[in-house]
Amino acid sequence: MPKQPGADLIARHLRDQQEGKREGDISVYSCPDCGGALWQLGKERTLEFRCHLGHEWTGDTLVIAKSRVLEQAIMEAVRELKEKGMLLRQLATMVTPQSATTAALIEEADQHDEYSRLLQTHLLGGGEELPVSTTDRLMDEVVHEMRRPADD
Repeated sequence: MPKQPGADLIARHLRDQQEGKREGDISVYSCPDCGGALWQLGKERTLEFRCHLGHEWTGDTLVIAKSRVLEQAIMEAVRELKEKGMLLRQLATMVTPQSATTAALIEEADQHDEYSRLLQTHLLGGGEELPVSTTDRLMDEVVHEMRRPADD
């Protein structure tokens, strides 16, 4: 596969972000509230971000907000898959029962049910603690480590 134009530039920006070299520049992250670009404003061991609408985040609150947004997106995907499966079955009742179209609609509905089940079971934990979320306790530990003097 041929290399895409700008791939090196993008890879460098992603690497710089992970290595903490984007202070005072636009980060590669988007604002969880509005979707806009986030500028990285943090100094030394404190990460601070702000979007052009004024939403402000520290590194730990951004992680928690990203977890919340991800959880919501997965729940919405589960809901949409289930609703589409129901709608496909409803449409299947309106065509000839023995037709290939009916079979295709039901097969697609079954696939959507399976996809929603997989998302719900594996990404939403089937009702247990959500594996996509980052706990407040873990973020408290991260903040504590970040605020500890560097020579500790």
